[in-house]
Amino acid sequence: MDYRFILTERHGRVAIVRLNRPERLNALSMPLVHELYEAFDRFNADGDIGAIILTGQGRAFCAGLDVQEAPDPGPAAAGEPGAFARSCAGST
Repeated sequence: MDYRFILTERHGRVAIVRLNRPERLNALSMPLVHELYEAFDRFNADGDIGAIILTGQGRAFCAGLDVQEAPDPGPAAAGEPGAFARSCAGST
């Protein structure tokens, strides 16, 4: 499967998922997170995969959330612990 923000490979029973935004130190964006979910779902459904390694391309594993691309959690969520994470995951 082709992804835009991650790279995947398989070595026997081991799957490798590599964050691939080295110019942003692999900071998490919504499209990247969606690709991660898709890749992990695909590898978890494969009974031949025994382990998944998550790593990053370039000089950093992950700089955290890319605040320039983060969704606005809205005024109702201001100050509520976990509201921002839920807005990124798409849950309420």
